[in-house]
Amino acid sequence: MEKFDELKNLWNRQSLGLIPTQADEFLVKIESHIKQMRTGQQKTLFTLIILLVILISYSLWVLHTGTSRYTLGLGLMIGAIMVRVTFEGLSIFKFNSVKPDLAMIEFREKITKFYFWKNRVNRIFIPILYGIYLLGFTFLVPVFKDTLSSGMFLYVILSGYGFLFLFTFVVRKKVRKEKMILEFLKRVSET
Repeated sequence: MEKFDELKNLWNRQSLGLIPTQADEFLVKIESHIKQMRTGQQKTLFTLIILLVILISYSLWVLHTGTSRYTLGLGLMIGAIMVRVTFEGLSIFKFNSVKPDLAMIEFREKITKFYFWKNRVNRIFIPILYGIYLLGFTFLVPVFKDTLSSGMFLYVILSGYGFLFLFTFVVRKKVRKEKMILEFLKRVSET
């Protein structure tokens, strides 16, 4: 009978706001995380689309003067970015289907599936896509060497490979963060 009295007492205190707000704080954190994720996804998609537009515009501008190696290089780069845009669009769609107002168990299951999918994409497909992009860029290097001044060529090479090298660390950091989130969600589901 003591348990019932405790539950009744807790229920009565609930309307007074005396119950700890851990669940409320958790919901606020979830909503904040969701907002950050959406903002990050939108920025990534915007950046990729801008890069795609630049590459397509550049390829159309110099299409008539390009060699087959040049066309292949640009084609690989454009294709890789197009697939990456598709993955990012799918990611946004999948993430938007996870509503924070779902029941906690259903929310946890859906968000876990989303992060599992996203982690797999970031670990397997994104490195392949950036390898293809790197291969395409590498095909362009001889063309750049023949058509650009030595200073501009050096700038293109250092900034191109430097960006790809830096981006590798960004993707690795993202994969680690998503892995930590998956581990957290696994621990939560076990309790």
